[in-house]
Amino acid sequence: MKKTNLLLLTLLIFGIFFLPVVNANEHNSDSTAVIYYNEACGMCSDYLNQVTEKLTNLGIKNIEVKDYVNFKEYRKELLATNKQENIPPSLQGHLVTIVGNKFFEGHVPMNLIEEALKLDDKILIYQDKMSKATTFDVWMFKG
Repeated sequence: MKKTNLLLLTLLIFGIFFLPVVNANEHNSDSTAVIYYNEACGMCSDYLNQVTEKLTNLGIKNIEVKDYVNFKEYRKELLATNKQENIPPSLQGHLVTIVGNKFFEGHVPMNLIEEALKLDDKILIYQDKMSKATTFDVWMFKG
């Protein structure tokens, strides 16, 4: 009986102290990212390469890239997502990266994407300048 109690206590301590660390490190390992972009935008293509590489390095294995300008079904899909999530037009970027409950609108710096993906909160980061941005907006969803 004492061995059983000791085993249960050991498993409980292990679960409390080590499992959250394991889960935190594997948070994005099976995530999917969806990126809506405009193929005609040269700067967006450069950014697309950067964000795809960053997401891959962070362990995101499935990345869907959708040109919403040349494919109307992707534009409808993006509009439906914006409506469903109640994202105001003032926070809708010309390029959108969605990872789980994280929305990156525009050319969000890579370090902000990496930090935001560590959070459990549903969040939107907006930065729609093509280069030399010095500010960005963060929007936390209700609920």
